[in-house]
Amino acid sequence: MLETLSPQKYPKLLAPAGSKEAFKVALLMGADEIFLGLKQFNARKRAENFSLDELEELVPLARQYGCKILVTVNIVIQQKELDSLVPFLDRLEKIGIGAVIVQDLGVARLIQKNFPNLRMHASTQLAIHNHHGVEEAIRLGFKRVVLAREMTLQEIRKIRSVYSSDVIELETFCHGSLCYSYSGLCFFSGAEGGRSGNRGECAYTCRKPYKILSEPGHGFLFSMKDLDTVEMLEEFVKAGVDSLKIEGRKKDAQYVATTVKRYREALDRLQGKKETAGKRFKGASDLFDILDEGRFFSYQRNPTTLFFKNRYEENVIDLNSPTHQGMELGEVKRVEKRKIYFDSLLSLEAHDGVRIESKNPLYHARPQHGEKVISNTMGLMNRYENKEISFSVEEIFVGDKRLFSHPGKRELGLMLPKGSYIPSVGDKIFKTRSNALKRAVDQLLGEPLKKVVSRETLNLEVNWDEKTGTFLFKVSKGAKELFQLVKECTLTPSPSEEGLRLSFIDVFQLLGEIKTSLEIKALQIPPFTFVAKSVLKEWKRELVEAVRGIESLYQPLQFKDVPKDSAGPVGELNHPQPRWIVKFDREELSPFLDLEGEMLPDELIFEPKKAFLEKSGPALLERLVEHARSKNILLRVALPLILRSWDEPYIRSMICYALDLGVRHFECPNIGALSFLNKEACGIPLDISADFALYALNTQAITQLKEMGFSGATFSIEDDKENIFELLNQGVQPFMKMILYKDIPLFIAESCSLTALHGGCPTSKVCGYRTLEIEGEDKERYEVHHELCKSVVLSKKPFSLVPYLNHLVQRGVKAFQFDFITKRYSFAEALEIYKNGKNGISVGDCTDSNFMKKLL
Repeated sequence: MLETLSPQKYPKLLAPAGSKEAFKVALLMGADEIFLGLKQFNARKRAENFSLDELEELVPLARQYGCKILVTVNIVIQQKELDSLVPFLDRLEKIGIGAVIVQDLGVARLIQKNFPNLRMHASTQLAIHNHHGVEEAIRLGFKRVVLAREMTLQEIRKIRSVYSSDVIELETFCHGSLCYSYSGLCFFSGAEGGRSGNRGECAYTCRKPYKILSEPGHGFLFSMKDLDTVEMLEEFVKAGVDSLKIEGRKKDAQYVATTVKRYREALDRLQGKKETAGKRFKGASDLFDILDEGRFFSYQRNPTTLFFKNRYEENVIDLNSPTHQGMELGEVKRVEKRKIYFDSLLSLEAHDGVRIESKNPLYHARPQHGEKVISNTMGLMNRYENKEISFSVEEIFVGDKRLFSHPGKRELGLMLPKGSYIPSVGDKIFKTRSNALKRAVDQLLGEPLKKVVSRETLNLEVNWDEKTGTFLFKVSKGAKELFQLVKECTLTPSPSEEGLRLSFIDVFQLLGEIKTSLEIKALQIPPFTFVAKSVLKEWKRELVEAVRGIESLYQPLQFKDVPKDSAGPVGELNHPQPRWIVKFDREELSPFLDLEGEMLPDELIFEPKKAFLEKSGPALLERLVEHARSKNILLRVALPLILRSWDEPYIRSMICYALDLGVRHFECPNIGALSFLNKEACGIPLDISADFALYALNTQAITQLKEMGFSGATFSIEDDKENIFELLNQGVQPFMKMILYKDIPLFIAESCSLTALHGGCPTSKVCGYRTLEIEGEDKERYEVHHELCKSVVLSKKPFSLVPYLNHLVQRGVKAFQFDFITKRYSFAEALEIYKNGKNGISVGDCTDSNFMKKLL
């Protein structure tokens, strides 16, 4: 039970909205803030999303409910998009949104320099996972940080102990779908299919089934359970969290209504409030029992609290299912022809959704099930592709009776759809969709919203003329009629008496394209009729155009003239001998320092990892420093992509030892590493380069990195040729280097697949941090490496731009890097790749990722 706490600061509840319906129920259920994406520049491009004109309609409406709208610009931006981004940001500033959620450092720079009234929140796509990242975010002008989902409450408390809410607000996810990889560091979708999660085009490769080749096994190896922390809200309050975020911009109004209501009421109880979301508007209280139960029928996988309690608290992966669970309805008792019978645990009615699953698990894990494999991957594919028995209830059989609803708690029968296979006795039946919930949410959507105080208010009358078969729209201002609009229409019969009237209210309440609201004075609408909302929206568009023609009501926006940024003059193209860089993380590759003449790299980057070098790291570092000096080549020490609190002691000791040895060249992969490094250096001047994960896909981002003190940066391994060449035309050299060969970290995760296979963390003595070789449904092969308890998924096909080496040199690239990290290479293997790569000779079966395609 949630206990009432003493008066203190409570977090805001931040709700998702991918549609107008979701937005409306979020308001009615009591969200403090709503985040949404527009048609461009957001990380959920396949959601319905909103236009700028619609946003202008929603902002004043939200204010009437004491709610702010946050707009996501949480993708990386390519160079050609900068010109359209400027008026986009200018419009956001003029509309007066609550904040913009940002990933790209170039976008952050544009806002800081030119749009001071736009409040910035650091997206979880920035992968801020420690107090060092928060510190750098503060320097960059962010007012709130959306922390990485993987953080523990202990880490969050530590950040809050360093920075108060007045300095930086902390936001954490509290509910919804989870990515397997750290957000902003997932390259699977982009590298394998050209649909980058960093561009809002994630293909959800983590939800696919995989077969294990290195040992008997198969399952949804990376499919995360859904986050559900409603019983932990008191802990978030004590930790000083300022905002609790519900994931779900691709989910429907049923999900938003049930989830926001659940968390709103839990937060209200913590604050001792008697009036909860269920009493906020008249006539809706009878819906809320349905909404409470309905959360099981809106989209919800098996729940987890992830790592908030600690890293090893739960098995957070569901090997058996990647999809919505629903509630168990019963088990198949018997089958008669195409009719199944079961003892129903729940009420059931026509149009409810039902799914039947095998009583046996579809996955196989050797630690749990042994060497003998009984199940097969076909069952996994059927579940992934939703080809299991799944149907909408048409009628319910109780003895000889046919009913359309039943309260349950007795034997019921259902007819299987034609073409489906026959289930077995004992198979589980789930209720996955509730028609009662749909009705409740539809009724909720029919609730009138508060009147918006806007610049102009127009009156609207709509009358149906049976004789002519037309709707007559009359628009007036006060007593003066402005215009009429006549629309022919064929009405369709509907079982709902009020459905069409409610649809008219929902569509015509506001005119978002202009700063004008409509007060609906009269609606003469025939009952039990239907007109598609798409038709109503088209009529609304025509209405808006008519209003727009009245010059006294509408003036076009004037955009700011933002100076274009350039990384520098292009200058004359010359082609000096490029610089060659080798990056490694294992002692076996230190002989690169023994090479002579032209084979000797110009620069070595060493990334010390506790997983490989816990005891030998300091001695190896000392030898590398001495040898590099004797060879007169540059040695750079790299910080890890992820630096959690338990990683810090080892990394700090190695960085401090490197500084004591006189190392002054370092590489940082994220903003937190930069802050950490500068703090450890205590004012010592350093040369710091930016790794590829500090995305530099536009000149604004490159300029930002320069202003942060970086001496160089790296082209993104996800970027395409067109954008890279455009950056080269902008004169980004010699600041940028190109990775020529690398095993792309498709996933970088704290969620351990070995823990899932063992049914819980078995300790390192049992799992051995073993590497798994796996295969996807397309027969592509991958390796799951485990650097202590961190999982890194690599493709069997490395990334290589070796075939394009000469062309890249001609275009002006001056430095090329070979990465040999995570995966174990012998020196002979690495040397062969390095030799051939330098000469433009094939280095084996590789992928060029998106280089020759278009990055979506």
